[in-house]
Amino acid sequence: TERRKQAEQERESLQEKIDGLERSTQLIRQEKPSRRSSESSTTGSIEEQNQRAKESDDKRRKAENAQLRLQRERKEADREYRRTVERTRYEEAEREKAVQEIEKTRLLADENAQEAQRKENEARQIEEDLRETQMRIVQAKKSYSNRFTDRSEEYSVPADDTDNDEDENRTHRKKQNFDTTGNTFAHEDMRTTTTTRDQNRTQKLGAERNNLVQRQQNADTLEDKTYRENTTDKGIDKYKTLKKIREGTVKRRIDEFEAM
Repeated sequence: TERRKQAEQERESLQEKIDGLERSTQLIRQEKPSRRSSESSTTGSIEEQNQRAKESDDKRRKAENAQLRLQRERKEADREYRRTVERTRYEEAEREKAVQEIEKTRLLADENAQEAQRKENEARQIEEDLRETQMRIVQAKKSYSNRFTDRSEEYSVPADDTDNDEDENRTHRKKQNFDTTGNTFAHEDMRTTTTTRDQNRTQKLGAERNNLVQRQQNADTLEDKTYRENTTDKGIDKYKTLKKIREGTVKRRIDEFEAM
């Protein structure tokens, strides 16, 4: 802009000089040579006019050259102005592009952070569910063990009954020793009674055990049944599976952190 103003000022100055030279030339050409009586004075006047005309031509050529130089400088100033405008527009476009890239990167970073937080919450929830499941299984096992122990003690053969059986057998043996000629039918009846009683006790204990198993199955939760079926039939242990899932989740989170 400064160069352009300076060029304009120089052009105006040169134009004024050219106008002055042209006016001087016209005045010189309009002047008529004075007639003098002597030939020498006439010759001197012509030479003076030629000298002035030559000087006027030189000044005009200088003015024309100055005008041409001014035009070249003006064109150069215009080109420089256009280059400056283009460079300014390019810099503004690049600046806007950089701002958009920064905003895009920020949004992507926010999305990655939200996704990482969501996965971390999921992993924490899985761990909490795993702990709760383990606690329920431990409590169910304890409850099952306690109920089974109580029922076993309830339906076990008391020591008094065993002593009574031994006393009865001892009495029976004594009776056999002292009464070798006793009644054979009475001996058979006694043995049949003892065998029947033992069988009844065994059947009753088996029925109670089956009842206890049935009650335990009814008390089991859906998770316990699924776990038992997977472990017994399919050979799948959900604790090992959850452990593998948790290890995979931790590894994926580490990979995502290293990729950031």
